Amino acid sequence: MVEEYGDPKSAQLARGGGPFLLKDSPDLVEQIFKRMGYLDDYRNQLKDEAVETFLRGERNHRELQRLGVVIGEADSVLDKLSKIRLACLSSSCGGRWQLPPSDRNVREHLVARGLLNRESSLDETSQAMEASVKSSGSVPMKSYHGLVAQYQDVFFGRRQDPSRRR
Repeated sequence: MVEEYGDPKSAQLARGGGPFLLKDSPDLVEQIFKRMGYLDDYRNQLKDEAVETFLRGERNHRELQRLGVVIGEADSVLDKLSKIRLACLSSSCGGRWQLPPSDRNVREHLVARGLLNRESSLDETSQAMEASVKSSGSVPMKSYHGLVAQYQDVFFGRRQDPSRRR
């Protein structure tokens, strides 16, 4: 996509379906999450994990901070959705949110560790990620994107390198 669109930002915009407008509604964030791929009818059905995965995105975290939105770990899912909705409705919000994490580097890592082969299905990838996350002492997330984000945190992210923590 980078070759086709010129640079990583343009490619990510294209991968996200490009800019879009939605009318305000009580389920605005869920609609946004569906458009962006955080929620779907297959592997990413859990709203609470979609919210957590969205909040793990460094760009999303920075944008929320810039907008003065403070989301605590103790906040309920409904509180978090409400705060994200207010951020999205803010005239200061540019709407450039980060997409769910790609599994490309996770799959490569699992192949390198001998836990997966290049032709493995998403189910096999999910099982390998889940087993790896469990072996680290963490409780694996159930959604695919959540599991990808969690694997990244555990094996080459903030938990691996404390200096990368927010």
